[in-house]
Amino acid sequence: MDKNKLMKIAIGVLVAILAVYLIIIIIMAASSAGQRTIRIEIEAGESHSLEFKRLGLVPGEECGYTVKLSSDDTSKFDLTLGFLPDQSTGLENYARVKLVTEDGEILCDELLADAFDIDPLVLTVDLDEGLNDRFEVIYYMPDSVGNEAEETEATFQLVITASNE
Repeated sequence: MDKNKLMKIAIGVLVAILAVYLIIIIIMAASSAGQRTIRIEIEAGESHSLEFKRLGLVPGEECGYTVKLSSDDTSKFDLTLGFLPDQSTGLENYARVKLVTEDGEILCDELLADAFDIDPLVLTVDLDEGLNDRFEVIYYMPDSVGNEAEETEATFQLVITASNE
């Protein structure tokens, strides 16, 4: 076999390997998109504030975080979950926020502006039993929202306070 044919085959094999590698990277990136995890070490009497800054959603868009809880202290807690508003320019009147336990129970699914006024939610956690050791915070814009939400954004906080069960 002449040298040119061998060179073409080698280049073809290299291009094929690179193409497969890029496809794998793209698939992995797409599958991990939206799977962000926030880890919180909880102790009785402590509060944690998770700030979700400058949300700029478009209709039909959703963004979610998994909050993973752990503790060195004890395993059973009642968590109080409450929403606080922060620098917003109108998106809170269109976007919704949802809290979902790992077994699929929806703790709330509210218009963000209304979530600021609801009573704090209580979530019982038992880390030894794996009960609610994680939950999802999802904010989204319904498809039905139109141009009225254009160029609006919102920032909010989820305040998590732990107490012994």
